[in-house]
Amino acid sequence: MCAVVRELLEPYNIGCVIARPFIGVDADSFERTGNRRDLSLFPPAKTLLDFNKDAGREVIAVGGISDIYAGQGITKSIKATGLCELFDHTLAAQQYAPLNSIVCTNFVDFDSVYGHRRDIAGYAGALEYFDQR
Repeated sequence: MCAVVRELLEPYNIGCVIARPFIGVDADSFERTGNRRDLSLFPPAKTLLDFNKDAGREVIAVGGISDIYAGQGITKSIKATGLCELFDHTLAAQQYAPLNSIVCTNFVDFDSVYGHRRDIAGYAGALEYFDQR
């Protein structure tokens, strides 16, 4: 499926399509699920992730990072949804990651839950939670 979608998008130079299922029966009750899937192009050149991986080091992607980079340069991918779960997995990964590893997390809720909805109070609360952790 992913290869077919990428093939269809290639002539248009579209970098990423985000496929995110919703639950709910109407616009007032729609809610995003954690089953997001990004169909991304490979980065056009080597990234820091690639250089670290090529040097034999770990690159641990938490949340949607692996999808964003089309899996390139990643040695381990950990799926997680929501600020709490993303934070828990990030902290755990930092504990077991060998020296010189990269642990990279996409805290997507800041954008999708608060930013897109212009929820200033929610965004502020999430930032305070982030700072506290």
